[in-house]
Amino acid sequence: MIKKLKIYVNGDSHSDGAGLADPETFPDIYPGHCYSIRTINRSWSALRNSTIRQDISLWKLSRDNNRKYVWGTILGELVNAEIVNNSVGGSCMLGIATRTIADLELIKSQDDLPNYVFIGLTNTDRLASYNIPDICDVKKTFNWVQSVIPQMFQTEYSAKYKKLFEATWSTLSDEEFLINFLKECLLIKNYVNRRIGRDPIFLNTTYSFQQYKQTVLNSNNLWLRMLWFDLLEFDKINDKWFNNGKFDRLTACGHLLPEAHRDFARDLAREHFNWTN
Repeated sequence: MIKKLKIYVNGDSHSDGAGLADPETFPDIYPGHCYSIRTINRSWSALRNSTIRQDISLWKLSRDNNRKYVWGTILGELVNAEIVNNSVGGSCMLGIATRTIADLELIKSQDDLPNYVFIGLTNTDRLASYNIPDICDVKKTFNWVQSVIPQMFQTEYSAKYKKLFEATWSTLSDEEFLINFLKECLLIKNYVNRRIGRDPIFLNTTYSFQQYKQTVLNSNNLWLRMLWFDLLEFDKINDKWFNNGKFDRLTACGHLLPEAHRDFARDLAREHFNWTN
């Protein structure tokens, strides 16, 4: 029997599908879409997140609904592949790397490794802290690393950690942040290639990719340039965010709508699997 094509996906909220089905999941309270990344409804994001954290069944419903529309699911439908998606909203690159390695180790033990690994890139300024209670539970790889996002860290960490995070953000340069970020990407690349015999496919799923590209192009740091151009070949990634999808409207929490995910999945299917309409 020929085994079905299997694709593993990891990334942050754009690959997790956060907010894609909010109008469906919360029909009575969803405030409507926004029309610019500068008009994100952060109060809605906070309300939604606090609501689903208090109700595990609602959290599962929200995630299941979102996953119907996210690019990974659509890609699987287009190329008739099984999709394993362990993306988590808000992830830093170290969290993505940790989950990917842990997941593939577990899948390897079941002799069911994927044929392809797709990694959605995130933002360089997201920092990581290990969640010690869950670090040894293979059923909780999604929670091994907690990400610290600049605009959200104030209320969730002790004074000791706040001081550490603030010091990091204030002392590292853009180049240093990017080098750390790329080293974590290289960790993913080397591990995945060793496990499945094929490099992971890194995807531009962050608003900031163009900024990172300019940082590299303007830099004289040989290590940074070697990571970007030689070791990771990130110059070959499409620098148009989500391949220049539809940006006239976004979800209330600032993510691309299902139509853009569908178009993005079609682009990936054409490029990597010779899919035709």
